[in-house]
Amino acid sequence: DHTFPIVINVEAWDRTTADETYTIELEAGPVGFASSIKTGKITVNGPGQYVILVDIPTLVAQKSDVAAIRLAYTLAGTTPSITSHAFIGGAILR
Repeated sequence: DHTFPIVINVEAWDRTTADETYTIELEAGPVGFASSIKTGKITVNGPGQYVILVDIPTLVAQKSDVAAIRLAYTLAGTTPSITSHAFIGGAILR
């Protein structure tokens, strides 16, 4: 199968002023990401585990020269700070 999860574990985040926001997107493109696309957007609502599912044929249909993926974090607010780690999970069997 061509579907696999990107698993993101958020250990800590700052909510001191309650105006902080955290968004994570999967970014895919050629090596160097000069012409990348962002897909698989999630909003972090607190510590915990988040998953972005990746389907390779769909990703390649959106961006034919995909050779690499990474996570793009968008943090906003007065004092945004996040501690997290991510990994590629095993293939999802059907």
